[in-house]
Formats: sequence, structure tokens, C-alpha cells
Amino acid sequence: MKTAEKLKIAELYPQFVWRPARLADAEALQALLVARDEAEGLSSASTVEEMQKQFEDTWLFDIEQQTLIGLAPDGTVAAFGFVFANPAPVDKRFAFIWVEAHPAYQQVELRKALVVWGLDRTMYALDQVDSDLPRVIGVSVQDNRPAWIEVYQALGFEEARYFYHMRRDLSRPVPSPQLDKGLRLVKYQPELDEALMLAFNESFLDHWNFEPVSEADWHMWFTGSESFRPDLSYLVLDGDQIAGFSINAVHAEQNQLRGVNEGWIHQLGTRRPWRHRGIATALLLASMQAFQLESLDYATLGVDTENPTGAMRIYERVGFVPVKRIIAFQMLLDKDGPGALDASGTSQNEHTL
Repeated sequence: MKTAEKLKIAELYPQFVWRPARLADAEALQALLVARDEAEGLSSASTVEEMQKQFEDTWLFDIEQQTLIGLAPDGTVAAFGFVFANPAPVDKRFAFIWVEAHPAYQQVELRKALVVWGLDRTMYALDQVDSDLPRVIGVSVQDNRPAWIEVYQALGFEEARYFYHMRRDLSRPVPSPQLDKGLRLVKYQPELDEALMLAFNESFLDHWNFEPVSEADWHMWFTGSESFRPDLSYLVLDGDQIAGFSINAVHAEQNQLRGVNEGWIHQLGTRRPWRHRGIATALLLASMQAFQLESLDYATLGVDTENPTGAMRIYERVGFVPVKRIIAFQMLLDKDGPGALDASGTSQNEHTL
């Protein structure tokens, strides 16, 4: 990978060996995330298995060009970068940058060099997508990481959205779910998996930055995920139609790593014709009761703070409280003014590496 930006980061940090990441690096990559969490008081490290799955992601279609790893002289991963790009865009060509540095090497120059590498590689990845749609680059960061926030802002990213992780203490009583007559609450049924994927895509179409999920991604990251718990997941049916769903998971290894005993309500949705009938609340309550029977201590979920369906109000009513805030940044490549990129991938902002 002889790109200008790779050479730039190699020139700045010649003491590291720079190369594309490999599946065999998953354990060392995860070790960096664990060290970062310990140093910064975070609780976001992926498991080794989750790091391995990154290499199977359909948005990572050119590992040689879309990944980077920097190895310190002792073999420790000093830094890494992944660029994911949607190979089948609908309304925009979207790419996401994920870069991290080991706490022993958290110099501002290294953080900037990693993000600049990511910008260069997103230009490459988006140009591989056969489309004339507008190009958008995204990054996200927890709001208590000011050093990274400053780098993203300096390089032209703009705050676009805020997300909460919310948690509900399951030691408190959970009311029984109630549904209108004619609606049925059932556990996940494998024979409805394809219909569930279609219902998911339909339900989230009006959500910010939503990218429809492909069948391959559905089976990898949703109901095909190792952490997916069909016995703890629920559907609301109206006849043979899926009106709503709660796709839930328990990340056992992640729980152990983070010292928490929680279940995740990962995807909660109601299709438009059935909204405002208490379906989401019923699914939440059923999920939490199932988590209680599983002896879990908490129910956790993520939410867009500007969710158009009023999800936050529903979550707060049943006892969820915010425990983490994440900032989503974006850069629009095909526009004039701050945040735009020229054809070389260089930021047009004043602050450059």
C-alpha cells in the first residue's frame, strides 16, 4: 500500500513497522483496546472474537487498502486503523473511519496522522463504489475523549448527532407488557427471519444516517451473531405480519471483560402502520422480564438523542437512564466550504497535519 498518507505516517513514526492488518492480529488489536480502556477509564473494548469478525465485514472489501497497523519494537500494536465503506449505497456513499492509538503512544501528531491516513483511504474506498452518489465520511467518539475530539474537529469533521447508551437496573420491578386486542407477543421464530430483516429495514428508514442492511450483514451481525439470544428476543405479530420486534443479545465475554452483567436490547423497532399503540413499550418490558429470568443485572440499549419516533421518552418512562454519550462526526466530501475535501483527500480547513 504505497499511498502518500501511509508514507507520511511512516516518516513521522519510523520506529514502528507499518503494514495492513491481518486476522492473526485480532488478539493484539484487542489488547490495545483493553489497555486504552484501563488508561482512560472507558469500558468499550471489543472481545477478540469481535475483532476477528471485523475482517469478515462486507464493508471491508479490500483489507490491504482499508486497514493499517503500526507495530512497536516490542511487538505491541502501537496504533491501528480500519476504514469501512458501504459497497451498496442507497442515498449516499458512506465510509466510516476507526482509528486508535495505544495509551503509551497517544501523541497528538500520531492521532492526527492516523485520521489523515483514514481520510486518504476513505477516498480510495468510496471511489471503488460504482456510484455517483454524494460521499460522506463518519467517525464517532465517546464525549469524554477530548484529545480525539480536538483532532477530528481540527481536520474538518463537524458534530452531527449524539447518541446515548442507556441502562435499566433490573433489580427493580418490571411491569407486565400489555398489547391491544389482536396483537400477539411471541419469541423470535427462525422461519420469520427474512421477514424480520425486511421489517427492520422498513422500520429504520426514517432514522438519521440509516443504511439498509444486506442479507449477508444481517446473518453476520444480527440474528447470525454469536451473542444473539433468540430465546430472549421478541416479535409482536398482527396476524401474519410483524408489527414490531426486539432483537436482543448477551455478550458473555464482553460482560466478563467489562465487569458488568447486562443484556442488550440491540434493535427495537415498530413498523409505521403500528406505531403509537404501545408496541415498543410492550417489547421493552418483555425483554427486561426475560433478562431478569436470565439473572442479568441490567438491560442496556443505544439511542439517537434526536430519534424521530420519540424513543428516548419511551425508554425513560420504563426506567432507562443515560450512562454514556457518543458524538457522531461527519464530513461531507461533495460540498463547498468547511469540511470539504479536494480530489487528493486533503482537508481544506486551516488545520492540517
